[in-house]
Amino acid sequence: MLSALCADPVSRRRFLTISARSLLLAAGAALAPLRRLFAAPVRPTMRFVRQIVTADNKTERVILWHADVSDPGARLIWRQAGKRSERSLIPVVTAFSDDDHPIFLYTVRFAGMKPGEFYEYRVESGGFSTGWFLMQSDNGTSFKAIIASDSQCAGNYDTWRRMARSAAQKNPDAELWLLLGDLVDNGEDHHQWYSWFDALDPIGANAALAPVMGNHEVYGRDWQPRIPYAYLNYFDVPGNRSARFPRYYYSFDYGPVHFAVLNTQWGELERLQKGLLNEQRDWLRADMAAARRPWKIVLMHKDILEYDEGRPVLHPVGKSLMPLFDELKIDVVMDGHVHAYRRRFPLRNGNIDPSGTLYICDGYAGDQQFKTLRHLWDEVRGPQPEPPIYMTLAATEKQLDFTACRESGDIIDKFSRYR
Repeated sequence: MLSALCADPVSRRRFLTISARSLLLAAGAALAPLRRLFAAPVRPTMRFVRQIVTADNKTERVILWHADVSDPGARLIWRQAGKRSERSLIPVVTAFSDDDHPIFLYTVRFAGMKPGEFYEYRVESGGFSTGWFLMQSDNGTSFKAIIASDSQCAGNYDTWRRMARSAAQKNPDAELWLLLGDLVDNGEDHHQWYSWFDALDPIGANAALAPVMGNHEVYGRDWQPRIPYAYLNYFDVPGNRSARFPRYYYSFDYGPVHFAVLNTQWGELERLQKGLLNEQRDWLRADMAAARRPWKIVLMHKDILEYDEGRPVLHPVGKSLMPLFDELKIDVVMDGHVHAYRRRFPLRNGNIDPSGTLYICDGYAGDQQFKTLRHLWDEVRGPQPEPPIYMTLAATEKQLDFTACRESGDIIDKFSRYR
């Protein structure tokens, strides 16, 4: 458990301004060189340190990293921001192999945080240490998030790297990243995963990640559906009490929002594991009945529409889930998949209704551009041809403010929803 020391007041922006990690981030650098602590025969590879959301982010956070070796002496060192007193936590080490590439995954569950506090942490192993990273607990009332979808790239991940770093540099107060699926182009290819993580390094070490499984996470090297072992092991997301689909879908609270993260890959997975859609339906009803935050937002990958030869029609995902979203009075649904930015009119029972659910298709943040047409539900359509974009969300108990931006930061859409 964390200590009960009171941290000095510090804002996220101020911390990132004065910390060495933020200087590296602003410069677009990758992970800081490991700092030598004492003599060691082998330099470990502590890669891709990242924070993952938990069910209650006011008090808990999961931290993961990769290494090529198992080190029982590895530690996570933490302190409250601005304090010198340090404590350590012992990670759980798990061997994992996929794509003929064995690694070790280190996981720490950081518990006992106080709401709205700032913490610093670093990772030690084999006589080396990373630099200090920032961890901010949820204050329960407001937050800013960066949203990105379809960061998959055909070759290298330079486009995703530029998008992620631009978004982080222009929004240093963002403490949460919502990643709406198709993170990589091939879910078995470990080179793509390493490129994806490297592009987000050290951003993911300084902010909480909330990933969504996309259809490309389900594809193997042969481009056939398979159990998405890499995604399921790389992201230790909150539990859903499912014996058959752990980590496939989940929910969490952040600020005034209850997020439900759904998995729209039941078509790809049906031959491998049946029942994903029906199980999620039952789970979502129970999950939303227990939600106590003012806002209810669903995150998923596949859009409610599909584009058959360019003509937009209702996707099976829309047919299956839109009536349920109406029933549960979901405020906002965010998705991706079609690589096009669309803000729909609020919808209820398939009709435009100001009191209905707002559907936002987040476009793409990689290098895979598709051509799509306008649907009568589209209130705002992205510029043509569609550029890569990211979005931001600023949430309070009374208001949700969304902005859609190009890599340059130029705004292409800005809107709000009020309570």
